[in-house]
Amino acid sequence: YLSADAGNAGGQFVTPPIVFSGSHLELNADTGGRGLIEIGLERVDSDRAAWMPRVSKFTVGACDQVVCNSIAHAVSWNGNQDISSLAGQPVRIHVRMRNAKLYAFQFV
Repeated sequence: YLSADAGNAGGQFVTPPIVFSGSHLELNADTGGRGLIEIGLERVDSDRAAWMPRVSKFTVGACDQVVCNSIAHAVSWNGNQDISSLAGQPVRIHVRMRNAKLYAFQFV
């Protein structure tokens, strides 16, 4: 198995720009008993050179903490899973995690 791992000190990473279709983001992840994952989405402007401010309703801070051992855990922000307003636009995924393994993500 291959995963992005974070220990007790935590860690984070940001993906290159991704254009997706679908309305939800699902994670294949394991946070164990004390871990968590939070996800933020950031738009890329039309020339892909400059980053737009974080999409306010999809920030890492607005993300409902992901605590799971699941192959298809739906991510939500303040109780809302619908990210269809960003479909077809380039976005970066900002992942912040502690005591967790992230194996994969997919848009559905």
